[in-house]
Amino acid sequence: MLLVAAAATLFVVGCGGGADPAKQAIGKWGMQIDASAMPEGMEKKQAEAAKGQSIMTIEVKDGGTADISVFGQKEEASWTVTGSKITITPKKSGPGSEPINGTISSDGKRIDLEVPKAQADQMKGAKLYLAKEEASAEAKK
Repeated sequence: MLLVAAAATLFVVGCGGGADPAKQAIGKWGMQIDASAMPEGMEKKQAEAAKGQSIMTIEVKDGGTADISVFGQKEEASWTVTGSKITITPKKSGPGSEPINGTISSDGKRIDLEVPKAQADQMKGAKLYLAKEEASAEAKK
């Protein structure tokens, strides 16, 4: 019986089953756009042109704070996680300050974002996501 319990524990730990999404969220993230399902047109061309550019980065910090940087303009934010859902809320109010909502992947390396309602028509078919920037952390070691 003890052997079965030990094997089950190793299986869960080995598969990442015990991973805490709130802990996985901590780190630096870069926004990516998958425009492959967008209809042809100017918006798709602009989205494809932005591929690989650092349009937005988010640094999620321990303690519920975050820094959002869009085209080099930094803004403070707060964040919360419920289950695998994350909400990042800019501290300022006004245009462009809507909360950023997404779902953290089970491996903690990607956050699939919801397209903001104000951009739904313009971004139809686009998939927005944040990719964890682990390469910079590896380079510092």
